[in-house]
Amino acid sequence: LDGMTIADDDKDTANDYRGEILAIRGMAYFDLVKIYGVPYTKDNGASLGVPLVLGVSAISDKPKRNSVAEVYTQIIKDLNDAVGLLSTSYKKGKINKYAAQALLSRVYLYHNDNKLAFDTAVEAINGAEKAGYKLWTNAEYPTAWGNDFSSSQKGEVLFELVIPTEEGLGKETMGYLSSKDGYDDVQITVSFY
Repeated sequence: LDGMTIADDDKDTANDYRGEILAIRGMAYFDLVKIYGVPYTKDNGASLGVPLVLGVSAISDKPKRNSVAEVYTQIIKDLNDAVGLLSTSYKKGKINKYAAQALLSRVYLYHNDNKLAFDTAVEAINGAEKAGYKLWTNAEYPTAWGNDFSSSQKGEVLFELVIPTEEGLGKETMGYLSSKDGYDDVQITVSFY
């Protein structure tokens, strides 16, 4: 974790880091199975999803694809474990308990566990509201995206990626990749254009 060490007596910090790692892995597998698998509801997850690689693998490994059901089982386990480990404190650019619960609710929805999806969403919303998060009003909404959120002004954002201006995505967009003033890595034929 960026060269950081955690004191043996700082179990809360260790749990928070572990929770974040599990939540990020759950989120990654959720995105992957949505892209490379068929929806769970098509055949109750019997179709092939993505390989589950949960440990260190060798460069020569060629993992087989797991079923969509197996992938969802792992996602749900990771997110439930994360919810139990994560703190409820606001951490800019980090996943906290409420963000993990919101993601878990979405996973349940895609998994066709509608009651669990609803109950988990309600728990995330109620907890977040008690912690000071609030929905933007119609008047706040157009300008809210320009705000720099903090623990004193959380708004409705449970999780956001923090990308410094100097590392902005502007130089990784299709426009910059194909621009003669940019990387000029991608060329489009006139007939395709």
